[in-house]
Amino acid sequence: GKLAVLDNWGLSLRDIDVAQGQHTVLGYGEFNDARPQKLVLVDDLAIVGTRSHGLFTVRLPEDEGPEPLGTLDLPDLLTHFDIESDHLFSTAGDPGLLVIDISDPTAPHLVATMPELHNTSDVAVQAGLALVAARSAGVFVLDITTPDEPEVITTIATDSDAVSVAWCG
Repeated sequence: GKLAVLDNWGLSLRDIDVAQGQHTVLGYGEFNDARPQKLVLVDDLAIVGTRSHGLFTVRLPEDEGPEPLGTLDLPDLLTHFDIESDHLFSTAGDPGLLVIDISDPTAPHLVATMPELHNTSDVAVQAGLALVAARSAGVFVLDITTPDEPEVITTIATDSDAVSVAWCG
């Protein structure tokens, strides 16, 4: 099988043989000092969020190393995100929710922000809805059927800081 590994310096694609306990490095892509933090794969596209230089999109060809495609330089931490259709939904602390169009991986671009959602820490998307953990504000439930115009449907109070969210079922 194939394994994509994100470490402190970059992204490697490895061909692994679990039975033999061996792997072959097919290629490696560096992100210099961007400090990569989050990796999501969509088919042969890797999306990498970093602590200091925003977002990178990378193609993972079948038998070659990673091929850099595009970047979106953002000043904030981009470490918690989820994807629905051609949009990436990211939490980044005080900027709230960021919505990034990744339909053209060579040119990802910011299409919406929700700065009114302060101190966000995580997001999970499913079927046109997003859950956003916002620490002391609780969890926001958003309608994201029109990704360029996300709307708050309701807020769910929590007993203490909401730091992570996930859909169950």
